[in-house]
Amino acid sequence: MPIPPTPSEFPNALVYDAESGRFSVGEGVISDATPATRDYAVGGVNAIDEWSPVGGRSRPVIGKRRVSSLMTLQSNHWRNQYTRDLVDLLNAIGLLIDLGAPQAEALTTYLRVTALKESQVQQPPRLTS
Repeated sequence: MPIPPTPSEFPNALVYDAESGRFSVGEGVISDATPATRDYAVGGVNAIDEWSPVGGRSRPVIGKRRVSSLMTLQSNHWRNQYTRDLVDLLNAIGLLIDLGAPQAEALTTYLRVTALKESQVQQPPRLTS
């Protein structure tokens, strides 16, 4: 079901239903997302929540920095580009999840080989005077 593009139907939340694997964006739906995709985080920050244009996010003011009025401008409707970006993000996260196990295995192998090499290196004799 498409996400309505009108200002009156701009979604206030991006809601995920783990049982059905669906994101509800206002009246629209994006299907086939796994719970691992929804929960994917980098550095403790959830990737989907960080991306989401809904919920009235704004940039924090840091220190005494002057805030430009341009920072307050946000779209008043769900743009088609948002849908494309969300689908691209979900696909990219899915690929990263798929790479997680092989990447962990490669790291484990690398660390094991590196440890072997270091243990086989003879320490130079100590010089005494």
